[in-house]
Amino acid sequence: MMPHAGDFADPPTKARYRWSGWLLWILWFSFGAAALAGTWALTKSGDLLVQATASLAAGDPKTALGLAREVESESGIRTKPEAFYVQALAALELGDLTLVVTAAETMAARGGRDWFGLRDFLLGNAAFRSGERSEAEATLIEADPTALDLAIEQVRRAKEAWSDATTSRDDWPAARRNLARANAKLAILEFKRDEAEAARKTKKEQEQRKRKGPTETEEREAGMLGKQRLDARALAALLQKIEDNEAQKREIRTAQRTSKQRGVERDW
Repeated sequence: MMPHAGDFADPPTKARYRWSGWLLWILWFSFGAAALAGTWALTKSGDLLVQATASLAAGDPKTALGLAREVESESGIRTKPEAFYVQALAALELGDLTLVVTAAETMAARGGRDWFGLRDFLLGNAAFRSGERSEAEATLIEADPTALDLAIEQVRRAKEAWSDATTSRDDWPAARRNLARANAKLAILEFKRDEAEAARKTKKEQEQRKRKGPTETEEREAGMLGKQRLDARALAALLQKIEDNEAQKREIRTAQRTSKQRGVERDW
């Protein structure tokens, strides 16, 4: 049966312990100490895996990871894929995304095709978490301008991995929900990237204008505007000149009227 992201190893039972005890005695009499040592190692690894799974379910990923690694150390090449599955889940909780990828790939290599879908699911989780980290870095002061591009690339990888996971089963609700999250996150990241690029472009143009100074057109317009503007003293002088001219014209007209009136004969 194919495992999924919510599966854990079954807990041990009394029947299992009774069966393990009888097996140890049979192997002792049949094959000697070498067979006993090998069976004891397998039994111990199984118990460690159960403990690792229980620790993970109890919210203690650090202990779960340590126990799962001990299982790998005890079993070597015979380590079951479930042990690497627990490692991947614990590493994801601890934020060790490199280990998530390594454990997921090893899990699939040990388990075969039935575990490929779960591997893709875990790889999608790791990629999406990386995208969130890059998105957070983009908000820092003096942030790398490529941080949002990197976040978009990582979320796209997560989307592809989750899409591959959905094809491994007739229906996988968790993978479908994650695909929807990836689409929503991509829309947000692309909007943020476009806004950041527009802001950088505007800032760059402003800095270029400051370095170059005013353009020829701007200087000509400023000169024309300056010619059109008069300071208060120049304006007062112009108004006084206009007033003096008007006064002089009035005096001339008055003198002309007086001269004409003197030359006219009177009846009295």
